[in-house]
Order: sequence, then C-alpha cells, then structure tokens
Amino acid sequence: MVKLEKGLNSSYEDFNKGHKYIYYAVIFAVTATISDLAQDFLNFNFPLLRYFLFFLAEFFLISGIINTFNYKFGNLINIVVLILCLTIIVSLFKGLPKIRSEYQNYLFLKKLISGELFVLSIPFLIFSNPNLVLYKKLFKFFYNLTLWGILIVPLVNIIFTKNPFYGVELLSRIFTSSGSVILLTSTYHRKKTTNLIYLSIMIALIFLVFFARRNMILYLSSVIFIGIYINLIFKENNILVASLLFILFIFVISYILYLFQDYFPLVIDRFSTGFDSRQNVVDEFFSDFNKTPLDWVYGRGLFSEYSSESTSMFLNKKSRDGIENGYLNHILIGGWLYLGSLIILSLRAIYLGFFMSKNILSKAFAAIILIYFVDMVGFGLPAPNIKYILIFISISACYSNWLRGLPDDIIKSIIKL
Repeated sequence: MVKLEKGLNSSYEDFNKGHKYIYYAVIFAVTATISDLAQDFLNFNFPLLRYFLFFLAEFFLISGIINTFNYKFGNLINIVVLILCLTIIVSLFKGLPKIRSEYQNYLFLKKLISGELFVLSIPFLIFSNPNLVLYKKLFKFFYNLTLWGILIVPLVNIIFTKNPFYGVELLSRIFTSSGSVILLTSTYHRKKTTNLIYLSIMIALIFLVFFARRNMILYLSSVIFIGIYINLIFKENNILVASLLFILFIFVISYILYLFQDYFPLVIDRFSTGFDSRQNVVDEFFSDFNKTPLDWVYGRGLFSEYSSESTSMFLNKKSRDGIENGYLNHILIGGWLYLGSLIILSLRAIYLGFFMSKNILSKAFAAIILIYFVDMVGFGLPAPNIKYILIFISISACYSNWLRGLPDDIIKSIIKL
C-alpha cells in the first residue's frame, strides 16, 4: 500500500466516503445522460428514471463535496471564488419564481430535476479534496465508456439513428470524449490502453468529419495535439523537439485535408464559413441584452431567455432559452460576474498546473481547462456530462499544492491503467 505524505491526509488509504460519493455522482449523472439515448434513438422515454438518477447524482455530489471540503485558495482568488459562488446561488434563486408561476411551471420543474440543478452544482467541485484513488476509479470508468464508444458510435450512426448529424455529436460527447484525460496522461498508462483510446477517437472523428460536426472535431483534435505535446515535453524533457514535432504534425494534417478536400466538402465548407450559421442568433442575443445593460453584469439567472425570431423550445413565444456558445451562455445565466470569475479562476489554475507542478497529471488537468475555453467558442455548454465535470475536478487539482508536488512515479503506481 502506497502511503503519500501530506498534511491533509489524502493518501492512497484515505479514499473516504466523500470521494466515493463524488464517484457515485459521476456514475449516476452519466447513466442518466445515457438513458436519454433510448428517447433519442429508440423513441422510448423514461422520465421517472431520469429524475431518480439525477436526484441520486445531486445527493451524492453535494454529500461528496461536503465530506471532502478543502479550501485551497488564497489572496485575491478568495474574492473571485466568492463572486463565482454567489452568482451561482443568485442565478438559482432568479429561476425559482418560474417554477411557482402559473405558466408552464411544470416544464421548468422538470428541467430543474432533469439535470439543471446538477449542472448548477458542478462548479462547487472546486472545493473537493484531490484524491488519486478517486482519479483511478474515474479513469477506469472513463476508459470503459471510451471502449463502448468504439462499438456504439459507428453502430448507432449506421443502423439506428434517424438524425446522424445530431447522433454522432451526442454519442462522441458521452463516450469518446471520456477518454480525453487518459490520453492527456498517456505516459502513465500501458500502450494498449492509449492505443484503444486513440482508436475510439479516430473512429469518432471519421463520423464527425463526414457529418461536419465542427465542435467535437475541434475538441478531440485539441485533446490529441495537446496530449502529444505535453507528454513529449515532460516525458522526454525536450521542449525544442516536442515543439518541432507538434508544428510538423499540424502541417501534415493540414496538408492531408488540403489534398482530400474534395472528399470532405461539407466539413471544409463549414469550417471555412466559421460560425455564420449562428450569427443571427448571436446578433439577437446582443440586441436583446443591450436593451437592459445590467444583464451583461448580472445575467438573467436559471431558465433565462432572450428575444429571438429563431425557433425555440417555446414554439408559441419569440424567445430562446439558450445559445450555442459557452461564453454567451454563461453571460446569459450569470453575466460577466460569473464568466469573468470563472475565467480568472481558470487562468490561475492553468498557470499553476502547467508551470508550477512536477507531474504530468497536473499538466493534463490544466490542459483540460484550456481545451474547455477552446470548446466554448463553438459550443461548450454546461451539461451533466464528463466533459463539464472534468473542468472543475481539474481546477480543484491544479490549486492543490500537494498534488502539484507529487512525483510522476508515485502517481503512475496508483492511477496506471
């Protein structure tokens, strides 16, 4: 049994009930999301199962955070953390009146217990105490999901799904992206493990390119590029060689896409036009928010809407309750107070993880945060999935002096897959 020296008693043996609760919360949340596949692809609906699973996920998440609470922030970051937490709480209270209103109150209640409350609670994972055994268990779960993705992504998109444009993105977000943190820590794992992760990602990328799903293409490509980069740099300790290989890799991929552009006209066309398809919605968002400038500061809270002529879930109303841009979605809910505090907190975490750590695990967590900010440009919406949960687990890890100071050999002996 490996004993890790630390004042906060986060050792191999100290995988306490709080860490188990966080693990259970992730399991139940992902299971609830997977249960939606029955509705999306098989036309079955299990609302009571979804409510129950998210109730369990919420219960275990809050219990886990309480039982592993570790405040590791200092100096001016204290103010940032306080603002972040207050904006989350305020956004929840702003949304509660809609649950008590006479107009479609049942709809807002169903949204709250179908994952909205869980998503709103996920940022509080920044207060959880890092634990290597928790990471090992989560990595194993993520690995199994990624393996299922090798089978499910092509099978569902070829045979079952009626909407492959939507299906491949949903499936890759649930299954394939789960392996991102394992790929980023590939130096710790067996070659067989990382090769299977690469295989799952490559299969997903083939379908994503074919159906031109830009967001997940960008996300998975970023994971591959940054994963290769940080593992080459810090495993071989040769920044020059790693940088040259990274540039060469980008050049080769770009040249291949250029040579075969006639075979992928849809994806090349969509990337070349940027996000013009969403420009009308973005303009409507800015126009509506400019009418009430304070909304840019405070946001409009949970279940918030903005005026839009585009199709929305409320077919009898000219409004939308979401926007396909992570940055603007954060502003919609909590304003610049929320987005700004999240950016500052994350930038500090990225700095600590990349430049003030002695192990690849911390750098991988920093990379997860960095990739999220790239992801938010095209989509990157808060959701009860592994991608979003990992952001705040990563922030917690990067702020831990203990974790950043661990040598790679100890970490590898515990989390190796």
